[in-house]
Amino acid sequence: MTVKVDRYVKVTRRFDSSTKPYYDIALFSENPDEPPKLRTHKQFPLGYETGNKTQADLYAYKLAKCLECRVVE
Repeated sequence: MTVKVDRYVKVTRRFDSSTKPYYDIALFSENPDEPPKLRTHKQFPLGYETGNKTQADLYAYKLAKCLECRVVE
């Protein structure tokens, strides 16, 4: 029996020390070893940061397409 692991890509808006916004991208993946009702998602930061929301969204959608997962808001 194969277990489908839920995973998704998320763009997050953050602020640096000068209060300028920037966007980073992380991959979240469900832990398949936990019971189904308790499954948590682990975050994997990708080290991609940009000040442009459009670029961040485009990168996230391309990454999600390659990994065959979804992008969440």
